Amino acid sequence: MKGFKTALIGFGMVSHGYSNDKLMRKYFKYATHAQVLSSHSGFDWQLVIDPNPEACNIAKSRWNVPHVYDSLENASKILENIEIAIIATPPQHRSTIIKSFPSLKAVLVEKPLGINYEKSESFINYCNKNNILVQVNYARRGDPFLRSLAAGGLSNMLGKIQIVYGLYGNGLRNNGTHMIDMVRMLFGEIEIYERINNISNINESPIKGDSSVGFLLKTESGTTTIFSPVDFSFYRENGLIIFGEKGRLEILNEGLVNNYYPSKANRSTTDSKEIANDHPTRLDSFSSDIFLHIYNNLLDALIANSPLLSNGSSALINEKILEDLSID
Repeated sequence: MKGFKTALIGFGMVSHGYSNDKLMRKYFKYATHAQVLSSHSGFDWQLVIDPNPEACNIAKSRWNVPHVYDSLENASKILENIEIAIIATPPQHRSTIIKSFPSLKAVLVEKPLGINYEKSESFINYCNKNNILVQVNYARRGDPFLRSLAAGGLSNMLGKIQIVYGLYGNGLRNNGTHMIDMVRMLFGEIEIYERINNISNINESPIKGDSSVGFLLKTESGTTTIFSPVDFSFYRENGLIIFGEKGRLEILNEGLVNNYYPSKANRSTTDSKEIANDHPTRLDSFSSDIFLHIYNNLLDALIANSPLLSNGSSALINEKILEDLSID
């Protein structure tokens, strides 16, 4: 079977730029859309759209994309045949983009879906009405280690969760949304959420109008997570520290370092326990092909009607929480 005819709209860092990062290549076999599309037989990569001339030149010369244009208008003839659109643009014009492709079967889209919840909901409604599958690139949902935790591994390891502490940086709508989605994936749907105004507000997001604020999430099962932003000018971190009945699990360095600290007999108090903070067990880190799992799942949904790992309806839940937390 020949691959689905695919377009990549927006040719920036997540589309191709991170392919040049030597450190990222060390840990991630697939760090960009281009790396997946150029090697995956399920996708017939036909088109790149980007207004930047340098990006267009790279798409042609390095990635050998047959059709490269600086605008949708100039690409009008080939748009009719595109079956899958990978949308990696800023969120302002997403609805306009998908309406330009009359034969779309599916989209893989970067978050956020729109500039606000209303626009995001409109995007999803259009796709649903036109039978277009929507996979949102919350890549952690494709990670085998995190999926194993969500499927019962976390409960087996830690027992009932007592409290979770979370860190994120570079914007609530940028990285905070990934962490909210990760909490939902691991602990279940969120029943209560609220902003914590006495935690520092850091304004460093690349998304216009975004901010980084403290907030609390409580799931329907009763798990509470308290998030604080950190300043990325000092170091990067998007992670969780999870305290359960049987010990502590740290998912840190953005998933590259995962440590389990079991509880054991307390070394200084009789008939008590402590967490073995000086004897961690190293666990799996993020899969190097985490990006690939999201793509493979999209193909499975198209070909075999498999459930999407990160569908549009799920992404809308994140975006509703984001919008409410952003209100002063």
